[in-house]
Amino acid sequence: MPDGWVPPVDAWQAGFPASADAIMCSYVGAQSLDPAVAARAIEALTPSCRHAQTIERARFVDAHGFTNDYLILYWTTREARDRFWAQEGAGGWWHRALAGESEASVWREEFAALPARFETLFSSRCPRGAGTLGETLGEPTRRHGYWGGMRDRIAAAANDPLEPFNSAIRRVEAGGRHVSVRPQGNLCIIRSGQDWSACSADERALYEEAVLPRLQRGMRFLRDEGVTAGCLSCRFSQELTLDGSPLERSFTSLIFVSLAHLERWAHTHPTHIAIFEAFMAMAAERKNRLALALWHEVFVIDAEQSLFEYIDCAGNGHYGFAPGENALSSLA
Repeated sequence: MPDGWVPPVDAWQAGFPASADAIMCSYVGAQSLDPAVAARAIEALTPSCRHAQTIERARFVDAHGFTNDYLILYWTTREARDRFWAQEGAGGWWHRALAGESEASVWREEFAALPARFETLFSSRCPRGAGTLGETLGEPTRRHGYWGGMRDRIAAAANDPLEPFNSAIRRVEAGGRHVSVRPQGNLCIIRSGQDWSACSADERALYEEAVLPRLQRGMRFLRDEGVTAGCLSCRFSQELTLDGSPLERSFTSLIFVSLAHLERWAHTHPTHIAIFEAFMAMAAERKNRLALALWHEVFVIDAEQSLFEYIDCAGNGHYGFAPGENALSSLA
């Protein structure tokens, strides 16, 4: 943080209770060329999600042209996450797919971070994602609005460079139908969202004309060529209600080899600089009075509590795991 730093606008962080042994997230999805098939598969699982402390739904189309309908579930204890998969509804849903009884391909990506290896940032006092499990947002944070603010908000980074370690472990079972990956340590996962539901018609038009096209180009680059920047996965997703209706919200979920790779892309890559400059121009035109709400959460994950699994998925998974290839370990 620069000496005497005063952020240009307010932003808030979420804090977490001492009882939180980790911040845990599960993405649980269904994949199909037919959006209705993917939706039916997810809607069959949704009634079993009562044990999730927070539940959201989203949809994206992947690089293979498949629709992926998925749930985002959060917990603050491992016991709560394990209880979810132990119940018949959720465990049975997964095992039926493994037995070849699902009309959709299915996948689950479970990851966790200690609170000291996790950070959030919200442009309003309305937390999203894992932030809804936190304590009060409190006063605005000074640790934002400058390059390096993200790392400053991760408590463990004060004495740990958070570099990747070990290699990912990839297993292929069930005749190639089931791929599982135990990721490397300190893999970095960011979910970054946009909410325009409160925008006036003028502000929404400005966002859609000036910022959104650059955001879409940047996310296509990371989806299709992101490996050159250390990005292993990019999903630009439409948020949905639990019954599948579109919301005026979107987000991108990105997996980077490390926090440093994410920082390097954000600080130096032309695609992100274009997004940043377009947003700053929009903010200046609106005199920093924006109803557009932006937020993100960053996990530097605990590999021992994280596992990615795919059953019958195109490309054997979303994170660059082509047959015979381990993108995570090759980029570490």
